[in-house]
Amino acid sequence: VMVSCLTNAIVPATLLGVFLLSTTVSAQVIPNRGMQAGNGNWMEIPDNASIAIPVFTVEVWVKSSSGGLIVTRDVPSGIPSDWQLWYDFSRKRLAFITAKTPPDSYFFTPDNSFLPNRWYHVALVVNGPAGRAKLYIDGTLTISPTFSSRYFSATTGLAWCGYYNNA
Repeated sequence: VMVSCLTNAIVPATLLGVFLLSTTVSAQVIPNRGMQAGNGNWMEIPDNASIAIPVFTVEVWVKSSSGGLIVTRDVPSGIPSDWQLWYDFSRKRLAFITAKTPPDSYFFTPDNSFLPNRWYHVALVVNGPAGRAKLYIDGTLTISPTFSSRYFSATTGLAWCGYYNNA
């Protein structure tokens, strides 16, 4: 997996992201042990009330050269509800993935909507209680998935270009 993300945060890695919150949280760069992303690191924020929110916007600049996770607040079981944004390199598209219980629900952008080795601005706007999301690529609304109501109450951290606590 090779995903580069860019933000104004000061993190010494090629993968960085922006998560828009009403409060400030601190992130740390984790040496990558399970996959290769950027220069071998990913960024994560430990679980806390500031990221355990059902209505949110996640925004990031991304340049990818292979498939993988862009940002995730995910638990393997999907219980309680979780979400992630993933790049499907084989079909050059993004997927918003969410689960309230297994199996995960995948909502894909059109094929060839996210080409490798090009910078894109991605914004994912989610309202869990209303069961709605909007995914924008370079300011253009690309998909508007609907799903059953959920509160994204997974007790896990937030991670860019990897899974939280993926040691």
